[in-house]
Amino acid sequence: MNKSFMVITPINKNKKSNSNVDYKEQLLRTSRGESIWCWDDSKYNTAKVGEYFGFYFYGIKVVIHRITGVKDTTERLPSWSRNVGQGDRKVLELSDPLFEIDWSTWILIGGAKRSMGTYRTTELVANHRELFNYLIENEVVTFE
Repeated sequence: MNKSFMVITPINKNKKSNSNVDYKEQLLRTSRGESIWCWDDSKYNTAKVGEYFGFYFYGIKVVIHRITGVKDTTERLPSWSRNVGQGDRKVLELSDPLFEIDWSTWILIGGAKRSMGTYRTTELVANHRELFNYLIENEVVTFE
């Protein structure tokens, strides 16, 4: 099996938090057909096209996308300027949502119980192997 990675970012429940406001902006932009989904990379800027991305809603669900493009930091949305300290993160272009994992399943397959910031995981790490196996079984993740 080839190595695969996933970037996971938490969406805060507080409706005024940057992540919640930015996620709602993405929903609005994509629902109107204005644009494709986009988000910023982890602080290490290591995501690659073809890898996976998950929006993590604590206690509710995780929504999985595929990374379709990686853009320079100069391509960040103007509305992201209030996210102080994240201006050095590349922009990830994302597919439409591929799959949604309910919270109980997420925990059962080894997903993180807590996520305080955007991070990158790999299916080669033991505690993430079940997650990738689940996504493979549900034909969300493919290896090329």
